[in-house]
This record gives sequence, structure tokens and C-alpha cells, in this order.
Amino acid sequence: MNNATPEEGEEYTYTINVLNSSVQTATNIEIGDLVPAGVTYVALSIAGGTSRTDANASTTGLTWTIASLAAGANLDLTFQASVD
Repeated sequence: MNNATPEEGEEYTYTINVLNSSVQTATNIEIGDLVPAGVTYVALSIAGGTSRTDANASTTGLTWTIASLAAGANLDLTFQASVD
């Protein structure tokens, strides 16, 4: 999260850093994350990865797919939320 002490109604960005610590390329990676209680997902703010879905952000969470991540590489996945 880019703000350790957000105010009510304020929007902020969550960042998930994915690191491939393997010596081989990783393929078909799926990452899921639930939107934390006390915040509201900002529609269409999901970013990163090869594809992503936010169809059920408030119930089943957000999902990213990464087709390929080279050995030793990392990638940021992000979304925005506002404090309730």
C-alpha cells in the first residue's frame, strides 16, 4: 500500500510484487487477492500481468494471470481502493 495512514474516502494503491526466484522461466502463473475489509475496490483499477479480472472484486477477489516470467525477474500487480 502506498499510504500507511489513509483517510476515509482517500484512494490508494496496493502493489503485489511477484518474483520468480527459480532458475527457470515460470509460465501460466495465476495470482489471486482478496480486497481487504474496510476498503472499497476502485472499479477497473486492476493492472499488470498478461490478463486480469475484477468481475467479483468484493466477493471472490481479484485475479491476475502472467503468461511467462523469466528466471530472476519480478513484476508488479496493482489495484486501487478507497477507505470506507
